[in-house]
Amino acid sequence: MTMKSQNSLPILMIVSRWIAALLLSAAAACEIDGGPGPEPAELCPADAVRAVVMDFGERLQRVSTAAPDSLVRRAVRAAYATVVTAALLEKWITDPASAPGRDVSSPWPDRIEVRQVRSADRACAVSGDVVYVTSAETGTAAAAAREHVTLRVVQEDGAWRIAAYDAN
Repeated sequence: MTMKSQNSLPILMIVSRWIAALLLSAAAACEIDGGPGPEPAELCPADAVRAVVMDFGERLQRVSTAAPDSLVRRAVRAAYATVVTAALLEKWITDPASAPGRDVSSPWPDRIEVRQVRSADRACAVSGDVVYVTSAETGTAAAAAREHVTLRVVQEDGAWRIAAYDAN
């Protein structure tokens, strides 16, 4: 070995030790806090969550909550089974008065306009407005009335589904 290569050997050892210490430190940090978790965008993909909420909003008019309970139960199951969790569906079937839908003939719920989607407690919190229309507003962006709603959207059986619905 030449003198030059002998001098670079200690430097390489120092650098490799420094890199090893850095890697061990990073590994220890991951063990303490559970590692780097998924980014909020990964936990709550806004496009997929918006799509399920908007689909649900379009189904609201299919459930006449003024009908007898047996008809409301049937309508809730038919309209909402593919977009809400099994637990929420069971809640609305057990207590049809708590199910959202069309209360009167006019105005009726036409859609949900999503204001915000954010990650919250391993779910997606969605705020928006149920837009009510009459025949005069049908097919337009206008609204006869609006009702603020919050929804909790989770993944169940590989699909995004509504787990909670609160009209406030």
